[in-house]
Amino acid sequence: MESIMKRSWIRMVSSGLIGLVFIINIQAGIDFFINPDHFLAAYQIDGVPGKAAISGIGLLFLMWNIPCCC
Repeated sequence: MESIMKRSWIRMVSSGLIGLVFIINIQAGIDFFINPDHFLAAYQIDGVPGKAAISGIGLLFLMWNIPCCC
């Protein structure tokens, strides 16, 4: 009985950590997609093509999390 409770606790902690990473990735994806100007200097790109590239990275973050939801 004790090992079943231990496994249940481990599963809950694991699910919580996966959920935390999911939330952080969604937040990052939305931020990259909506505010690409904040990240242009970090990637050393500028202009409209740079904004499009950063927005694309944000979209990839969001798409990467689709398998987590299903």
